[in-house]
Amino acid sequence: MKRIISMIFIAGLLLTTAIPGLSASLVYINAGEALIIYESADMSTITLRQLMPEEAFELLSSSPEWACVRVLTESGKTLDGWVKNIGLRPKTLEDGFRHALVAPAEPGTLPALFTKASSKASSLGRYYPGVVARVLSQPNKGWVKLCIGTLEGYMRAENLFFDPLPGTITYILPQVSVAYKDGSSMTMRGAQSFKSDKIGAYSNGTQVQVLGFTDDFAQVIAPDGKLGFMMAWGLDPQPYAATMSVANVEQSYAAVVSNAQSIATPPPHAYITSVDNTGGNGAHLRKKSSTKSETQGLYPNGTQVYVLKYGKYWCKVWVDGKTGWMMTKLLKGGIQQP
Repeated sequence: MKRIISMIFIAGLLLTTAIPGLSASLVYINAGEALIIYESADMSTITLRQLMPEEAFELLSSSPEWACVRVLTESGKTLDGWVKNIGLRPKTLEDGFRHALVAPAEPGTLPALFTKASSKASSLGRYYPGVVARVLSQPNKGWVKLCIGTLEGYMRAENLFFDPLPGTITYILPQVSVAYKDGSSMTMRGAQSFKSDKIGAYSNGTQVQVLGFTDDFAQVIAPDGKLGFMMAWGLDPQPYAATMSVANVEQSYAAVVSNAQSIATPPPHAYITSVDNTGGNGAHLRKKSSTKSETQGLYPNGTQVYVLKYGKYWCKVWVDGKTGWMMTKLLKGGIQQP
């Protein structure tokens, strides 16, 4: 129980209350190959990063050729851009968790990423609270396979908070300066090896954010958004001594519970149906059983919906981690009382 309370406390420091008016975008999965995220819907514009296979993202808008997406970065920030509209599909319950926030079960500790699902395996580094990883495999016997940048490994599930809501993560990763004593700049590399590919060079004094570190290398994010590895002893302060600026971060237990609802699952007795608006593009999820009530999002035809309470005109439903009301006539077959 003490460990659970500690984890909730840490998650509270990392998660802010939901932003008022935050729009409920549709969560999608890249079911195809890696896609380049461009600054705009034009392949000649700046390349921001890649949308990796099986990565979850928010779909902001789309056309037959392009999709505007919002991705969750390793630092917890969101990034908007454009990808080719190829191989994208709605996220389902069967997809499970897709992101994990490092939130140590024991405050003050830095969880390790291991090469295997065992605390006896080699460590790939220790990671700061607030780092966001992609989930490569679902929790199994207390372990989760993750990908942080290009680094894949395993971390204990107890040190993770799954599927945090975009826009609700407090930005608290430590910043350090490049301080290479044998030159005016230091190289960022693609892996934890002096022989790995060079990503770029950064002059002394450049501020970088630290995700995690080993004795020799630190995984960092540069001001230009590039992510890679730098020699740990060429940073000041060295990562193991870097502190996190968590002052003035306030969070109540109630807010943590509210955010945790994003990973909840529907009751086992829920009746499964789908959105089927024959005269339109989808159905709104309302906070109350009224068309004048605030919408929590417009869900397209075919979206899987879990009916919690049946009504002639309105049904209380669970969809995409949210609970609300949908018009009965907009659900497949008008549904019948379960």
